[in-house]
Amino acid sequence: MSPILRTFVAINIPAHIRQELGRVQDLFRHADIAVRWIRPEGLHVTLKFLGEVEEERIPEIRGVMVEAARGASPFTLEITEVDAFPNARYPRIIWIGLEDASGELQRLQVKLEKGFRKLGFEPEERDYTPHLTMGRVAVSRGRGQLIRLLHTEKRRHGGIFEVSAVDLMRSTLKPTGAEYSLLESVPLGGPGS
Repeated sequence: MSPILRTFVAINIPAHIRQELGRVQDLFRHADIAVRWIRPEGLHVTLKFLGEVEEERIPEIRGVMVEAARGASPFTLEITEVDAFPNARYPRIIWIGLEDASGELQRLQVKLEKGFRKLGFEPEERDYTPHLTMGRVAVSRGRGQLIRLLHTEKRRHGGIFEVSAVDLMRSTLKPTGAEYSLLESVPLGGPGS
């Protein structure tokens, strides 16, 4: 039996964007708010969470990624806002919104979703909302201050970055938080062989 890996397909964020987003986290950190922050080096745009898969399935997963990436061109994403799920009044997740002006991210995500459905992976129940998860609100302590910060920091231009590949990531859960490692990287628009 092959080892089991916890995996997801993502877009990794360039270092200069992660650094800027770390500064956004610092603004919130200085407030007395109970949030479990994602380390800046772990920030990514999830395209599809696959969950636990046998290592021997990695080649077929890569095949779906190659097929989806083949028809895609490199594109840019823009950091647009700081917000919360389910909403700013009752925040559970603090996230950064992304603008996909070309629509390429949405098309890529749909192709991946269809390809993974053919491999037996469960489809997402909710519509895809491109975002970066910044932190998870642990308890309601400081909720009023968090709501005020979300309101004042809502419109934030954190930069523009180019996306030229999709990555298959491994997530290892540890007491200090999830650690991510790259398993495969597939360039957009390439032959993918």
